[in-house]
Amino acid sequence: MRKFQWIAFGVLIGLVVGMAGSALTAAHAQMQGPSPAEAQAALDREKAILDQMKTQLTQMQTEMSSTMKMPMTATEKAMMKQISDLTKMVQMLWQANTELTNALQMGLGSKNK
Repeated sequence: MRKFQWIAFGVLIGLVVGMAGSALTAAHAQMQGPSPAEAQAALDREKAILDQMKTQLTQMQTEMSSTMKMPMTATEKAMMKQISDLTKMVQMLWQANTELTNALQMGLGSKNK
């Protein structure tokens, strides 16, 4: 049980770091004023990262749901609650990053017209 908790926590931290890195990539691309082709390539990479993160997040939520059904001590339940709260925050970050990427895509599309 503890092994799963540490793995889940590690995955969450990885997702948060990955999301922060991908957001910085998009912001950097905006500040540098890339060519439309470079901006589109950056957005395509961002979307691929977000798709991969969504898959991992969904898989983790499914595994956590199964784990929560197992008998646990009060300490383990508290840890799972914290991991669940972190998962919700990661999901909110993912959603915000997705919306930002979509807005950038729309802005890029209007510049190319």
